[in-house]
Amino acid sequence: GSPRTGSMYNSDATFKHNIDAGFPVGVYCSGSTITTTGYPNGIKSAHMMCGVGYSYSSAGNYISCYTTYTADGKVSFPLTSSGLSDRAWFILRW
Repeated sequence: GSPRTGSMYNSDATFKHNIDAGFPVGVYCSGSTITTTGYPNGIKSAHMMCGVGYSYSSAGNYISCYTTYTADGKVSFPLTSSGLSDRAWFILRW
């Protein structure tokens, strides 16, 4: 089905559970101010990435994704960033 947006449907716990189970997670963001080699000015528009990890702590919740720029490697995105605040992701299972 279609991914639903918002943290009510796409909780941190759901992301963590699926990563721990070995499933990559498709992550859609509407943009991000996080800069990388491939996106030196941040991601300026809708972008689809592959979520492969996470770091949830008192310092903040982050997900690790591969962008579409190979040289970026894994990039950490805070879940509080404006591009992910109304997050939508889907679980990739084959």
